[in-house]
Amino acid sequence: MLLRPHPILSIQFDEPDVALPIGLAEMHSKLRRFARGLGVISESCRVDITSTSDQRFQQIDDYAFTNDPARDLYGPCPSSHAIIKILKLARQCHQEGHSEASWNCRVHTAILDLALYIDEYLDQVDFLNCTTAQIQPESLIQSVHGGKPGESKMIDFVIYIERNKIMLEAMRTMAMRNPNPVDIPSVNHTWHAPLQTRPISINIETKRTGEGWDTAMVQSAIWVAAQFTKLEQLVTGLDGDVGTIPFLPIIVIQGYDWYFLAASCGEDGETYIWGRVCFGSTETPLGVYQITAAIQYLAYWTKTVYRPWFIKTALGINEETT
Repeated sequence: MLLRPHPILSIQFDEPDVALPIGLAEMHSKLRRFARGLGVISESCRVDITSTSDQRFQQIDDYAFTNDPARDLYGPCPSSHAIIKILKLARQCHQEGHSEASWNCRVHTAILDLALYIDEYLDQVDFLNCTTAQIQPESLIQSVHGGKPGESKMIDFVIYIERNKIMLEAMRTMAMRNPNPVDIPSVNHTWHAPLQTRPISINIETKRTGEGWDTAMVQSAIWVAAQFTKLEQLVTGLDGDVGTIPFLPIIVIQGYDWYFLAASCGEDGETYIWGRVCFGSTETPLGVYQITAAIQYLAYWTKTVYRPWFIKTALGINEETT
């Protein structure tokens, strides 16, 4: 993808003499801590964990627990009973050679629901299985040399901002400004019906254990590059500054293992893919606590950082009205 007019480039988080985009250094640092198992479980959950008869929970060390109010701010820790269910489903999928679709339905959906279907994010942040969503219109797909359209890619899940009445009204106004009546109005880079009015904040691509990392990277990169193009259109349509477009978190799952990456857009149209950090695994109890802590942290970022930016800069809504 280096030879595209607007190339997609891979870069490491710890690349020497390279500054991370605003806010990404903090997110990377937080997820690195979660990856080491530090402070992923609220102290309030200690009794539940120590009282369970499942021997696997005895391997969780004291450093995993925290009294930091921020952990509870991101959302409650799941119960040991819920963790055991996730471990059972993941082991079945791994040992019995389940398909990617089965992993998605049985394990990944269950853990995303466990992390996000909580009071802190109800009617504000949610997720969707979107394996049939395509990049639309095709003009959002970066062309290859000679002006030929590039290949469209799809992903598996997204975490999104839930719409409200004020946002919907702004979206209707945006649709009326659309110069191409053939295009279906959408705030995203897809016409997939559930996502036309729900801004995507985090993209998730899944593969089976040990399979398809390079493919996952290509799918995620092309998908998120189209998302940046759509965001540029929304921002410039309001005479805004495209330089304010933030980085976008990406999650890649390979079987048990969950990885954090991020994408940012360069000044000359490049898309940078930053990576990677393995922040948890559905193979162990601690790993599931790590994943839920990370997902809730990213949902909190969606709610407190990305949502305010999007409604103001991409939709033109005064923050005080929401």
